[in-house]
Amino acid sequence: MGSSVTTEDLKAFHSMDRELFKRLVVNSRRDLVIYMQAIAFWIYLEEIGYPNIVQKLLRLNDVVVNNILDEAIYCLCCLQSVTPLVPVVYISDLPFTHEVMGEEAKGLSAVCRDRISALTRINQTVNQAFSRAFTDIMEQVVGRNSAQ
Repeated sequence: MGSSVTTEDLKAFHSMDRELFKRLVVNSRRDLVIYMQAIAFWIYLEEIGYPNIVQKLLRLNDVVVNNILDEAIYCLCCLQSVTPLVPVVYISDLPFTHEVMGEEAKGLSAVCRDRISALTRINQTVNQAFSRAFTDIMEQVVGRNSAQ
């Protein structure tokens, strides 16, 4: 992202992502970076042909979203592992994600085959976009948690 992109531009562009991030962190005790990585993972999936994941997640109840979040964290662990936990992510390991993505989810194992590209894109999204677009939300959560 060039320096000409303002934080307000990023917030506007990532408005749905911000909404989902807020929802995830409301009653959270997990590291906020995990949520950013999960959303960046879903955006990466959208970029490679799995449409409207974030938009679909916004329409689901919190229990289902948290189950899909757990599956995204599982996928991220597989991608980040030097020795992948499994050679491919089998869709049977991701029942909630499969339910949301439908038939398109069958090719999800391709993400693991292209793990370096996936990790690069996920990290770029977190470091170049979310670190700026989500700052105000993170400050609110950290302030709220330290006040408790």
